[in-house]
Amino acid sequence: MKPVASKPVVTTVTAKIDVGFGNALYVRGEGPGLKWDQGALMTCVGEDAWAITLGESSRAFTLKFLINDVTWSAGPDFHVASGQKRHVLAWLLTSRAGGRVLGHGPG
Repeated sequence: MKPVASKPVVTTVTAKIDVGFGNALYVRGEGPGLKWDQGALMTCVGEDAWAITLGESSRAFTLKFLINDVTWSAGPDFHVASGQKRHVLAWLLTSRAGGRVLGHGPG
C-alpha cells in the first residue's frame, strides 16, 4: 500500500476592511511567519478584502492588523486556531481629532 502524503495544515485569515486608496493592510503577531516588530503584508483579494495564509503551527496564532504597518487595530488581539479559516469584519472610525482608528468586529 502506498503511503498517503499529508496536506500541510494552513491557517487563513481574511479581513473585510476599506483601508483607503493607496494603503495596504498588514498583520503582526505570534506564530509562524508573524512578528510583533514587523508586519506581514496581506494580499488584497477584493475591493475591501485582504487575506493571508499562515504556516503550520501546533498552537494558535495571536495577531493584530495595521494599516501601512503603522496604525494598529483597536481592541484586543485576535486568536486564530491552527488550521482555521477566520473571517474578520473590520472598519475605520474617525476620531474627534481627525485621525483614523482601525476597529474590528467578529466575522
